Amino acid sequence: MRALPFLSVCVPARDEERSIGGVLDRLHAALAAAEIPHEILVECSGSVDDTRRQVWSRIDIMPLRLLDESAELGFGNAVRAMLDV
Repeated sequence: MRALPFLSVCVPARDEERSIGGVLDRLHAALAAAEIPHEILVECSGSVDDTRRQVWSRIDIMPLRLLDESAELGFGNAVRAMLDV
């Protein structure tokens, strides 16, 4: 059986404190259950709520990277920032 390639999942998030935790938990659980090697990149530009804290609270239990710009970049620029990693 061939090894699966490494998957990087890009998640733009702005002011998503109510939903980002559940999204990350379900996403990681599904990829882990399918035994897909992965990382989850969360781009958090312009958030003024606790989105960052929700991401940081999971950083030790799943393969997460937080890309954090202080300025609001907008959706397109957030995706570009994640692709540049």
